[in-house]
Amino acid sequence: MSRLDGRAALADLRVPIPAIYWTDLGCSAGFGWAAFALAVAVPPWRPLMLAATTAAIFLLYRALCFTHEISHNRSRLPG
Repeated sequence: MSRLDGRAALADLRVPIPAIYWTDLGCSAGFGWAAFALAVAVPPWRPLMLAATTAAIFLLYRALCFTHEISHNRSRLPG
């Protein structure tokens, strides 16, 4: 299998599906901000605060990566 054959076999995986994309972006941002709010609400330096902070960091970074991809796929991601 050459490189072109592999690329052709996976071409359908590179097409973004807007419904899945926007749902995933919304959930990542929503859960990220909820984790941030939880981290702020609990007493400092408790395990729950550290876990919520870690979750907020990863989820909000994931949402940021989604917004970066919007700039590359504007025509394929309406909305």
